[in-house]
Amino acid sequence: MKSNIYSLLRLLYGSIFIFSGVSKLYYRSEFVSALYSYNIIPTEITTYFAIFIIVVEIIIGLGIIVRLLDKFFLVFSIFLLLSFTIFAIYSVIFDKNWVCYCFGSWLFHKLNFITIIRNCIIIFLGLYLITFRKITIAKNPKFIFGKYSIILLTPLLLIGTIHLIKSQKNIKQVEPGAYIPISDFFQTNYYKMYDKKYKYVLLVAFDYSDCSSCLMETYLWKEIYEKYNKNILILGIGSAPNKLLLDQFIKDKQLNFTISYDQEKIFTKRYGIITPARMVLDRNNKLISIERSSGFIKRHKQIVNYFDSLSNDYIF
Repeated sequence: MKSNIYSLLRLLYGSIFIFSGVSKLYYRSEFVSALYSYNIIPTEITTYFAIFIIVVEIIIGLGIIVRLLDKFFLVFSIFLLLSFTIFAIYSVIFDKNWVCYCFGSWLFHKLNFITIIRNCIIIFLGLYLITFRKITIAKNPKFIFGKYSIILLTPLLLIGTIHLIKSQKNIKQVEPGAYIPISDFFQTNYYKMYDKKYKYVLLVAFDYSDCSSCLMETYLWKEIYEKYNKNILILGIGSAPNKLLLDQFIKDKQLNFTISYDQEKIFTKRYGIITPARMVLDRNNKLISIERSSGFIKRHKQIVNYFDSLSNDYIF
């Protein structure tokens, strides 16, 4: 009886890691975007770090379930969970408003005390499995099958990892100097106003599920619109599971400029943009600058000064 309970708990514990890894893999663009928003990982390695976390979580889950090097994976999993928990505690204490993509967008939420409690429960489950791991007999037909099955799965995991890295390398963010025909995403009649009246356009791209600290910049967008909308055209491209959610988001944030709905994220995929992002273009649709959104007030003041110079027809 005890052996069956232990096996069920081990299956549950391992499945949590597999589900977490697969969820991040499915929503890998959003996961990478969340890592960018933390501003603690060097930009050039953020994508590779995301892939590392995904692969490690899946391998940990498989190792625990099939009991191959399960003690090592159990100990490693607890250290990983402790790291995540410390990160969550830091976010809560210092009011960072960082988001949790532990299980992709399926269980997307802001890091809070519930996240910390949940992690602690999972850690205690891991400690229980380490303490009573000898309760079952390791050398049995199921273990032998598991041992060889994970060996067979290893090449598939390696191939999958290589493919994932290559696919991420192919996604290159658009750079200043590129031509971006944003009229493709707005009504032609409205966009013609831009050609006649405005020299510059501020284009913001965002997703409804972007981290809350990143979306603090919506207040900056609002300020720029209120101050400079006579000289600079402000446009937005927003993504959400449905338009009702996007409309509610726009209403809550009091964004009064034109925002195009891009449910399939065609714009961000085409130009390799990680949201939320802020772009400045000239009247010929030439990209002058592109920057990921920032939640820092000091940076916001610098950006306002930049747009002040643009509105006076100076280039910063």
